[in-house]
Amino acid sequence: MTRFGHKLRPPDVPLDDDIRWVLLAAFADRYPSDACPASPERAVRLVRQFSLVNAIASRLSSEQLARALTPALQAEISEDARRRVMHSLAVVQARELVCRAATEAAVDIVMLKQAALEMMGLVTPGQRYAADVDVLLRVEDVTRIAESLLRSGFVRERWKTHVNGVVVLRTTDDIGVELHTQIIGIRLGEDNSVADLVSLKDRGLIAQSDERAPRTWAPSLALLGAQLVAQGWYLFHFVPNGPQHKSPIRVIVDLGLLGAHRSDELASEIYGFVKHEIPANEFFGLVKLVGWLSVGNLEDLPEGVCVVFNHAIAAVLDEEYRYSLLLNRQCDAIRREGSLAWARRQFTRIFAPNQQDLERRVGSGEAGSLSTARMRIAGRSQRGLFAGFGLV
Repeated sequence: MTRFGHKLRPPDVPLDDDIRWVLLAAFADRYPSDACPASPERAVRLVRQFSLVNAIASRLSSEQLARALTPALQAEISEDARRRVMHSLAVVQARELVCRAATEAAVDIVMLKQAALEMMGLVTPGQRYAADVDVLLRVEDVTRIAESLLRSGFVRERWKTHVNGVVVLRTTDDIGVELHTQIIGIRLGEDNSVADLVSLKDRGLIAQSDERAPRTWAPSLALLGAQLVAQGWYLFHFVPNGPQHKSPIRVIVDLGLLGAHRSDELASEIYGFVKHEIPANEFFGLVKLVGWLSVGNLEDLPEGVCVVFNHAIAAVLDEEYRYSLLLNRQCDAIRREGSLAWARRQFTRIFAPNQQDLERRVGSGEAGSLSTARMRIAGRSQRGLFAGFGLV
């Protein structure tokens, strides 16, 4: 039984020339020499909306971009990609500081997501945008390594106490480091054990990857893939107001980087970790979609592939669909919690939101004041309800 009790029902997405060009530029193994958007301005907007700046800038040459975009738009993409690369390099520096702190504090850590992809040589800083450094460690080691990082110049942003025990620290360059005590969305074996460091080590799912950082471990390829899928599809499945760089298209990029579409064995291993949260037709539809995109075939997608494709695109571009997803998510919460508990939680979030809620539902730096943030949250929730019932 998956967490979500309903099927995806996205609208059909018209595959116009602009969307076609963006997808070919980002995913096709052989980029067609005559590929060109109908509206270069709209194509650049789509690149940003889909968070594909790094993917496209790292794949296409300046000559290929020049054939599709005006000089001004090409300069915009190149500059945007340069800024993102510089940010990613700062994230790499933060990762090295964390590895050093782990060694000094005698704490074992597992690098996750972007940090693991880079350590395993699957990406360079310019290929995939990284917002922060994600680290897995034991509950009893959180305070020790946090204190070591604070002594190294980090500042503490948040100290959460929820299920996966995230602690968020920041460097002087405003690069975040998140300390996790388990990987959300992943279950191990038939007993559905949580994915914490001890369980991963006992099952041989992590390995030491760098002699220079003896306390730093990397996950297996399948485990890393499972976390990227859980982050890119499960956690933000029905969250239309999630961060832009966590759009559903991100998981398509990640599955391509891992080569899941070229290995049935790897795809099956990945799914074994997330099968309790993600329906099989959705996961394997995503894997097949990566294969279709890699050969540049965007026509006549099979039904299972077409559903996940339409969802990935519409969840970014179709506002009505986005808010209907929010309604689905709220209805699912009502079924789990009961209507009274759900209503109490919603009123609390609207009238007394904490910082975490504001960041997730509004966007850090977007709200000018608490009152503005509350109105935005209330307005979005109301529009989601209206859209879900077909009233907008």
